[in-house]
Amino acid sequence: AQAQAPASCTSQDAMVVGYHPGGLAASVSLISSILSMTLSLNRSLLLWRKAEWFYADEAECPDKQMSCYFLPWHTCADASVDSFSEGAFHLKLEESATTRGVQAFAWVPPHHAHKGIFWWRSVLNRFLFRLNDKMARELSIPSVMQRLGLETNKYIGVHVRLGDSCVKWQELFQGDCISVQLHIAHTRFVAGRYGISRV
Repeated sequence: AQAQAPASCTSQDAMVVGYHPGGLAASVSLISSILSMTLSLNRSLLLWRKAEWFYADEAECPDKQMSCYFLPWHTCADASVDSFSEGAFHLKLEESATTRGVQAFAWVPPHHAHKGIFWWRSVLNRFLFRLNDKMARELSIPSVMQRLGLETNKYIGVHVRLGDSCVKWQELFQGDCISVQLHIAHTRFVAGRYGISRV
């Protein structure tokens, strides 16, 4: 969080990213990847306010920004962020075969390297997607977690996709669709690694 409170909000200290127009999970993944990259370069990540978030409801969020739902990522004033123009210091990236293996995207702080990239991305996502007070009240997540019996227990959530995501994976990365059996095998590995018994 300290890195997201820069002394100045200029292109020397920050980078601006626009929204990813794909699925929600892809958007989350790419934004956290770019945050990791900016941290590795000792810069702050700002959100380009001239872009609109695809998932924002215009009726309740006229400017269609993530700030309608989540706490701010940074301490820079809107005017500073709006002064950035699309160009040398504006990142507009798509996840592809050329970006997936980029070292900066796979970067983990050296003193946390032993915890792995999955842990690091989880930390980044927890920071990026903190609900603001309005959304927290509306969703009432603690009471939902309590009703589901998940409030005090560790658990793993698994999302298996064998449709359009498979086709995209094969076309972009010449990879194979991940079978349900392989999902189960990896889930068991993570469960054993972190001592989790609920899926």
